[in-house]
Amino acid sequence: MRRSGARVLGPGIEQLTFRLPDACAVMKAQLKSLGADLGPCSYGINSCITCCVCPLRAGDRHPPAALETED
Repeated sequence: MRRSGARVLGPGIEQLTFRLPDACAVMKAQLKSLGADLGPCSYGINSCITCCVCPLRAGDRHPPAALETED
């Protein structure tokens, strides 16, 4: 399913643009993780998705609810 407002970049790849209520908090959370031992990569627990979602939550954006799909 394609997300509302998403731009398709390729098969299974979408680009979403949205405002961040607290962009400074996102930057701080992202910088905090640089060089940190984040543990082994594990789908659903410690993956590229979780590395994106955690800083967004710090910036008061709460995926996946903020990025719901349309039926």
